[in-house]
Amino acid sequence: MWKRVLPLAVLLSTLSVGCVFEPTPQNHRPHTVAAVLFSINPNVARSVGAPDTFHGYPILGKLEVRGDDKAELLSAMAKGQADKPEHGAKCFIPRHGLRLTKAGDSQDYVICFQCNYIDTVQDGEKSTRDTIDDAPRVVFNRILSEARIPIAQ
Repeated sequence: MWKRVLPLAVLLSTLSVGCVFEPTPQNHRPHTVAAVLFSINPNVARSVGAPDTFHGYPILGKLEVRGDDKAELLSAMAKGQADKPEHGAKCFIPRHGLRLTKAGDSQDYVICFQCNYIDTVQDGEKSTRDTIDDAPRVVFNRILSEARIPIAQ
């Protein structure tokens, strides 16, 4: 179980400060992490390959999250992973997506706070399904609402 939890927890805790420092022979060079938050519609049949989808779910809106909102979002995500339940419900009705990009490498998360499951997608292929606490939903929804992006009901 720790093999699945640890990479996401380490990634999110490292990213939550807004930049990661990689040692170079002469100094430390900051690499910013881009965070794009998606509101997706789970109530429409998955349309793989259709335009404007996030892993097959129609996109209701998206925004690049920056500054304090990004730090709060990533912190909430890390806490959701740390406080995750042992099991989720049997549904998977995701309303949120998150794409983290650093130095050209991206990792996507398709999140269903209703059933407490999160799919990690790398290179277009689902690599893991894990559980997540639903507490981060408040932060995700606040950021989307402030940007006037609709959230699926």
